[in-house]
Parts: sequence; C-alpha cells; structure tokens
Amino acid sequence: MKVYTHIVMDMTQEHVPVIEEESFSYDGDVSLCSGGGGGGDQGAPDSYYRRKANVAERQQDIAEEKHEFWSSYQKPLEKQKLAANEELLPQMTDLKETQIGFKQDKLDVQQEGLGLQSDMISKKQSIMDDMGSLGLDARMNQAEATVTQEFEQNQEEAKRSMSRMGVDPTSGKFQDMEQDMAIEKASAEAGARNQARSKSKQMGFGLMGG
Repeated sequence: MKVYTHIVMDMTQEHVPVIEEESFSYDGDVSLCSGGGGGGDQGAPDSYYRRKANVAERQQDIAEEKHEFWSSYQKPLEKQKLAANEELLPQMTDLKETQIGFKQDKLDVQQEGLGLQSDMISKKQSIMDDMGSLGLDARMNQAEATVTQEFEQNQEEAKRSMSRMGVDPTSGKFQDMEQDMAIEKASAEAGARNQARSKSKQMGFGLMGG
C-alpha cells in the first residue's frame, strides 16, 4: 500500500494530475503503519504513525470529495459559461461595431457643425466688410428705402383689397386710409434711419480711427 504524507494536485484539469507527492510503501494494517520510507520519523511511537496514516487517508478523502464536487457542479457551470460567452460574442461584436459607427457619425456631425460655424463667421465678416465699405448716410438711406418699399407694397395690397370690397378710391374713407398710411410710413422711415445710425455706432462704423 502506498501511503501519502504530502500531495499536491491540479484541480483545474479533468483528470486531476498530481503535481507533487511524498509517500512510502506499507503492506501491513493501516492502524499499525509505522513508516518504512525512512526519514526523520524513525523511532517515533506507533500512535504517531497511526495518527499520521489517518491524516493521510483523510487528506485523500478530502481531495476526492473536492474533485467530485468540481466534476459535478463547477465543471458543468464553467462549460455553460463558455458556451454562453461564445453565443454572446457575435452580438457583442455587432454592438461594438454599432458603437464605433455611432461615434464616427457623431464626429462627422461635429465636424460638419464646425464647418457651418466657420461659414457663418466668414459670411458675417463679409457682411460687416460690406457695411463698412458704405458710408453712414448710405446705410441710413438703404434702411429707409427698404421700409419705403415695404409700405408701398402694403399700400397697393390695401388698395386692391378695398377695391374688391367695393370702396371708391375717391371716397373720403379711402383718402383717410392713405393719409394714415403716409403718416405711418414717414414714422417708420425715420425710425429705420435712426436704427441704422445706432447699429453703425455699436458696430464701430463711422468712428474716427476705426
């Protein structure tokens, strides 16, 4: 009989190979086992060897119990986990590719936004340069002309509307309406000129020394 005094096994492998071992051979009763392999235990009492043999047997039982537990419970769980990971691998790959695509799209949008901002800045600068090339009076006249054009268009539309309603253009009601619109037009033209003057001052146009 081979009696182990020290044994180390690899429990992660299916056949549980022995990595390290220390043992001696014994042919008698286990309870009377007294060594036989030599060493520093020669001359020890029989009770010592009996306890040592019992410990070795218990260690062997514990090792077998651990292996049985691993084979029955841990090993199937590890196989299931590996199989589940293999099934999830394509989905995880697709998800990763989707995330990369989303990040690329986001980067493209950000770059496009930067391009639009750059275009807006260029256009704004161009407008400011154009305005800067005009004199203060020219900008005020331009603002007044814009208001005048809008009022003339509104006045023509009002005349057409009243004509469709059967109002006589020579009637007092029609004349009163035109007079009111003329007053509003003059007020709006003056306001446009003042507003153009104020904006020019705020933007720094027309000031000496830039």
